[in-house]
Amino acid sequence: MVTLTTTTPRHSFIKHFMQCSLLLIGSALYPVLSHGASDGNLSMGMLSATKQLSDTHTLFLGAGTLVENFKGDLGVIGVLGKVNKAVTWRVAYFAYSPKVKGDQRRYDNRLRGALTYKHDFNDWRFFHRSRLEYRHGDIPSGYRYRPTFNVSHPLTVADKTLRPFIEYEPFYDFKKHTHSLSLYTLGSVIPVGKRMTLILAYFHIHNIEAGTHTDGPQVMLNIRL
Repeated sequence: MVTLTTTTPRHSFIKHFMQCSLLLIGSALYPVLSHGASDGNLSMGMLSATKQLSDTHTLFLGAGTLVENFKGDLGVIGVLGKVNKAVTWRVAYFAYSPKVKGDQRRYDNRLRGALTYKHDFNDWRFFHRSRLEYRHGDIPSGYRYRPTFNVSHPLTVADKTLRPFIEYEPFYDFKKHTHSLSLYTLGSVIPVGKRMTLILAYFHIHNIEAGTHTDGPQVMLNIRL
């Protein structure tokens, strides 16, 4: 079904202004986020898949690789449950295996639980995720709280609708009772066909305790099975 709408020139101008403003804000923030980022670089590539199990439950899994500063492999498997159109819950197991000297590896196992909420307003989407994870392995074990704040807006380029976004995620370690990391991400969700979604992003990690910065590109491809 095709829906026809009429818009005034003023309304069209406002719409295009809102579509571009997110990219402009991100461009303005980038010099601030990248300041002092010479302490290290990081690149991340990940392939994930989702399979709808029922009207309210979805299985998700993924695997990826980190290179340069945090070189290693990662994987995740979990279940997403829909409470309503705005609220979902997630439980997952996440594993990260960084390489150290030679072929030696360390292991970081995490159990995760999260609640997410999204709200749409005039094509803007505001997203929040409250994630609690328990870390165990060759790292100090303990709980970590990671709330995520994300704002996005659709942008049409060459007849393709993208969704640029800006995201902020602080890390709070309960064992140390401190805000240890801040993660800033600027990117876009790009549809690829009917069942695939590509995320291209650039992220910046500020290690507050050490006073160091790490940044780099992120590429994620999701396939809906």
